[in-house]
Amino acid sequence: MPKEVMTVHGIQTFAPWQKTLADVFSHHGFAISSFDYGFFDLGRFLMPVTRRSLIENFRSWYVERRHRLRPGERPSVIAHSLGAYLVGHAMIKYPDLCFDKILFCGSVLPRDFPWQTLLERNQFWIARNDYGLKDVWVALAAHLASDMGDSGAKGFRFSSPTLEQKCFSEFTHGDYYREINIEEQWVPFFRQPSLQFSVLYGRDVPDLASFHRIFESTHQLDLAAYTGAAGATEDELIPDDLSDAWIAVNPTIYVFLTDVLSGGRRILGYSNVMPVTPDAFKRILAGELEDNKITAQDILPYNTAGTVHLYFMSIVIEADARRISDGIYQRAFERLVYAVINQYIGFNRDYGTVVADIAAVGWTLEGQKLCEHFGMEKLGTDHKQRPIYRVTLNADLLARKDVFRGFKELVVAP
Repeated sequence: MPKEVMTVHGIQTFAPWQKTLADVFSHHGFAISSFDYGFFDLGRFLMPVTRRSLIENFRSWYVERRHRLRPGERPSVIAHSLGAYLVGHAMIKYPDLCFDKILFCGSVLPRDFPWQTLLERNQFWIARNDYGLKDVWVALAAHLASDMGDSGAKGFRFSSPTLEQKCFSEFTHGDYYREINIEEQWVPFFRQPSLQFSVLYGRDVPDLASFHRIFESTHQLDLAAYTGAAGATEDELIPDDLSDAWIAVNPTIYVFLTDVLSGGRRILGYSNVMPVTPDAFKRILAGELEDNKITAQDILPYNTAGTVHLYFMSIVIEADARRISDGIYQRAFERLVYAVINQYIGFNRDYGTVVADIAAVGWTLEGQKLCEHFGMEKLGTDHKQRPIYRVTLNADLLARKDVFRGFKELVVAP
């Protein structure tokens, strides 16, 4: 069955480019479906109630189209101008509106569009934004309404391996859908394979036996990632009985990344991020408390109200789920980190949990680079000379450009 690619056009056009695109894409084995809302003039475009109505119409059309796909299959989408606005705002409003790949061109979404929210909710696998420096219409749109912007002329501010951005220095608003550009730029993007991740939270694992089955996979990931790295030995890994004790107190310390195509049976990665007592946190920072010596009494329940200190004990990704082109900050890694952040945003909403500090120990060179990439401060080392990192989440953090955006989302206003 051909992979479905949806298209959504902009205003003041009957979008003849959709036929050109359909001809090219069908040659490469894709099925094209177009959300056609007719000729839409500027006056109607400027009316918020009309834009909201279009978002609802798009949502209904999407649901109807997706029901025709295989269970679990996601369509992709290409959206131009107002089409990008419709897709983006519909995804923010409806968390179940999901895509495989997203391609925006001439987008009138704001530059600070919350891509991180879509990542946290696992609503897309890969996205691309094509923007043209000579797109005068997009530059004008940024001044027409508060929920629009010039991301189609300057790009989005969000930086992520999951969002590719391509600048076209000579492109105006309608230059993207020339046949040669579709063939050379867009087809390769949609033909690239995308690992399809699903997040499994520890709180959703039904019982201890299910945890143990998952740990059979994560143990192999640990062996591959840590054994021999930074002086690690197999006896430093976490035994099942200790994990069982932790889970009894707080199962949410574990978040797993699974492969959708395997029905969730293949574990691609996992994280162990635990809220610990102030005393345990102090001993971790001093290098006095090893991972396999942390007891159940050192861990706090997930529904703890007030201030907590997080210890990022481990984040491990299967080698086959990594892409060399992503560099140190991998797509799969990003999914896991944002899943953890999304979880603690929920805990703040539901229980009043406030994350005050985050600590990590750099067991591997890759882990050390990630801590530095996230703007964490190196405090010292543990007994095996592994560096210990910390970041304090306060209002001052919001002004720092070298700190991971996700950490800033955990800062709670006083």
